[in-house]
Amino acid sequence: MSRKQRRKEAAAQIPPLPVEPNLVHMVKKRRGVVNHSYKDYSRVPATIDYEGEEPIEIREMSIPQKLHHMLALSLIDENLARWISWMPHGRSFRIHLPVWFEKNVAGTYPDYNRFGAFVTQLNSHGFKHISQGDDRNCYYHELMLRGYPYLTKYMAPPRDPRRVNPDPENEPDFYANDAKYPLPGNADQPVWEQYGPP
Repeated sequence: MSRKQRRKEAAAQIPPLPVEPNLVHMVKKRRGVVNHSYKDYSRVPATIDYEGEEPIEIREMSIPQKLHHMLALSLIDENLARWISWMPHGRSFRIHLPVWFEKNVAGTYPDYNRFGAFVTQLNSHGFKHISQGDDRNCYYHELMLRGYPYLTKYMAPPRDPRRVNPDPENEPDFYANDAKYPLPGNADQPVWEQYGPP
């Protein structure tokens, strides 16, 4: 079976969304440029079938699930938060010191033993890079939201990453979006209650 056929088969297994997301930012797609169109999935509830379906062992998790696990732990582990953390709005994350990230995270998350390989995995899973503003050098994906680990099951299967040019003029403003669609963990809502102890 070819890689294209495997990807098509994996895409067919993605469950349908129980609720349509809110369109926040639409950009006319241009070839060879990052498409920063953005839908907000914070209103999509966890479905009953998610309970008991999420893997507990790190080695059994998909790349997005491992990333979500790591970011969730960074909320309660100060050492991990020095290398990677959510931005205040919970819609993008930043790797603070890539070299130290490699050294300190690779033991627990073996897929992330090289920063370059980690970025390649992000690109293949549809994560986008922000090149300016308060979120400069952060990464985001519409389905990677703080406090919503179940959204990763709706992500498209990985594909070969393509080299695209940045489009800073059309990058989303997550701070404005946060005012309209706040995520758990803001103010007095501790998001780590969902994850249990580290």
